[in-house]
Amino acid sequence: NGYQPTEKITFKNGGSVYATGGHRWFTRSKQNKDNIKVQTTNDLDLTNRYIPQLNGMEKSGKTPISEAEAWLMGMYVAEGHSRSKDNAFFIPQFNEDVWVKLRDKLVEAGWTWQYNNDGMYISDAKDVSSLLNKVGKTAYDKHLPEEVFSWDISLQKALFEGLIDGDGSRYPETTDKRGYKISAYTEYYTVSEQLAKDVQLLSYYIGKPMSLRSRVH
Repeated sequence: NGYQPTEKITFKNGGSVYATGGHRWFTRSKQNKDNIKVQTTNDLDLTNRYIPQLNGMEKSGKTPISEAEAWLMGMYVAEGHSRSKDNAFFIPQFNEDVWVKLRDKLVEAGWTWQYNNDGMYISDAKDVSSLLNKVGKTAYDKHLPEEVFSWDISLQKALFEGLIDGDGSRYPETTDKRGYKISAYTEYYTVSEQLAKDVQLLSYYIGKPMSLRSRVH
């Protein structure tokens, strides 16, 4: 596409980026975070809106959690629930391959946990406990904490993979009966409307845009 002029965008946290006039930004209303709008740099107006991916980023660039912890958080949002006491969590898992991955990620993260026949009891998720307590108590009110939209893309990708490993499906590229190629795609399933919107927004941030659809049973 050749060279294009860029504009320097400076944020309140002191960070800045150079973007072309056609660069697209996902913005949210300051009054209603469910109000999501795509604006180009040329049309960017943050009077009553903000960019969630950059909102609240620390100038120091300190990594909030590890990639293993980000994956575990995705798995917890998809499958887990909290125990009776504070900061105690449970992630059920019956798929053998995912169970092994879950165990390995718990070891890598250094969390305190124990196994039973149904899954993993987590008694200490370290600094991530506060985040896990924010995601909702039931399947119907699950959501992603606002903080995840300010994470580095490597953490957002790990979070997304944890979500898909927990409650999603990956379909490889294939060919239909007429010989037409069907591209590989990913699906995520949830009964929480807010979580569906959050996962869709996350998918755009990591370059794997997903669309929303409802299913009536």
